[in-house]
Amino acid sequence: MDKNRNTNGLSEIVTIYVDTTVDAARLEACATSIAGIATRGSRREGQRELDGTMGLSMAYSMHRIFCATPGDLEEEREAFYSVMAKFNETKAMPRGILFVSLSIVPGVADKRAFQPAVSENIRTCRYYIQVLEDTWGPPEKNFERDHALAVKCAADPDQPMQDVAVLFKKPLLPHQVEPSVSELKRSRGGELAFETIEQYREHLWAMLSKWLETVPVATTA
Repeated sequence: MDKNRNTNGLSEIVTIYVDTTVDAARLEACATSIAGIATRGSRREGQRELDGTMGLSMAYSMHRIFCATPGDLEEEREAFYSVMAKFNETKAMPRGILFVSLSIVPGVADKRAFQPAVSENIRTCRYYIQVLEDTWGPPEKNFERDHALAVKCAADPDQPMQDVAVLFKKPLLPHQVEPSVSELKRSRGGELAFETIEQYREHLWAMLSKWLETVPVATTA
């Protein structure tokens, strides 16, 4: 099956809601931000917010990008949203394309109960970004299995996943890096390493630019 088939429709998974940490200005900039798990407001309120983005979304070919940020990487998760907002506004939207941001918001201290929904969200994505410093995260919020699922989806021609990227932050305490994180870094040749948030933003922008070139431009009848 062609992996470029249309996967733009928002799924009906009830645990997908607009990430309310994204302010109105960013929403107006059309960086439609959807979190795997809602942590603010009721389910009904979250659904109303999502419904409010539908008219905007339908004008574009939508492609989801999941960003996993275990450990002390909230600054990187927030930067992911801001870079996506600017990129959509200046690069993707003029081509009729909208990259949709997905992540697990910090208020979710334990995602295990929601893991089936998280996994289903990953399966709907075209791209997956794994950010790592020294850990995959504690058992309550561990992303090692999510990364493995994304890699498996990318290898499956019947899944929309096109690419999995890993960005490695320079660890503050190198002697405490988990062995599996070190091994993954070695296996990938240390690609996309960064030390500052600006370097991280630059990596994201370059990655999104590369991915944008691979997205088919929607044609109108």
